[in-house]
Amino acid sequence: MPLIIHQQDEERWLDPTLSEEGISFMLRSYPAELTFGYTVSKKLSDNSLSKDIPEILHPFDYRLSSVPVAVPAP
Repeated sequence: MPLIIHQQDEERWLDPTLSEEGISFMLRSYPAELTFGYTVSKKLSDNSLSKDIPEILHPFDYRLSSVPVAVPAP
């Protein structure tokens, strides 16, 4: 699971003198109400394409796309 650091803790996290206690303090659950998720374009996982494209920053709805989507069998 990735570590999500609160914005106010970013500089502290990068401090090379940060103690184990300081690290442990930041290893806490990130509030669910501050997180969200969405589907992104498959371009993100296509190694033949540049990842420096604006489309990967926005939600992608495959239902509105002509991109074929594998649907699992029932």
